[in-house]
Amino acid sequence: MPVMDGFEATRSTRSNPACARLSTGQVACVGPNWHGQRGDGGQHGPDAPTFVRGIADATAIVVASDLGCALRSEHPPTCWGG
Repeated sequence: MPVMDGFEATRSTRSNPACARLSTGQVACVGPNWHGQRGDGGQHGPDAPTFVRGIADATAIVVASDLGCALRSEHPPTCWGG
């Protein structure tokens, strides 16, 4: 996995994932995924980190309890989960 140059948007808890923006512009998330919070298209438990699908140009991220969003350099902002 590429080196993280972003920031941790939230700490992973029983109900919240943690996500980081990587040096590639991708976003990786770990933690619960019962509402699609990890953005990989699935709904499953806290497995290994997964990449948010379709994002390779993130410039900033924010994650709430069941929703994550990324500002992007080449596309409109994108959100996942919820």
